Amino acid sequence: MTLINPILDFKVEKSICDKNARLLILDLIPDDTHLVLVNIYAPNDAKQQIVFFKELQNHLTEFAQENIIIAGNFNCTLTDKDKKGRNSVSRKALVIKEIAHLASLYRLTDIWRDRNPMGKVSLGENLPKFNAD
Repeated sequence: MTLINPILDFKVEKSICDKNARLLILDLIPDDTHLVLVNIYAPNDAKQQIVFFKELQNHLTEFAQENIIIAGNFNCTLTDKDKKGRNSVSRKALVIKEIAHLASLYRLTDIWRDRNPMGKVSLGENLPKFNAD
């Protein structure tokens, strides 16, 4: 789901949604610029992820010169400091390579990692704990 504040003034030029509902691309025109918002929910399986990110690259071709923001669930961390748990990111090396290629093609930056180069991700630590009772 992608929510946009209704007080924002923009025009939706184009919207793209894949058949599996894992991808939503909105080509927006706020003011005099284009903004392409991409919401993804990548598969968990590494082979499926590679296919997914290649398809995403193809979808973004027509927006290559626009401002692109990709958010959502990549289901893959890029470095060991971006994850928790025992498994190393090396088991998804090919997926990481595909994500890096996507970032390179469209001049994308992991803004959190850019602003927190040494920081550890702490998602979920401040969320309330629920009992199964």
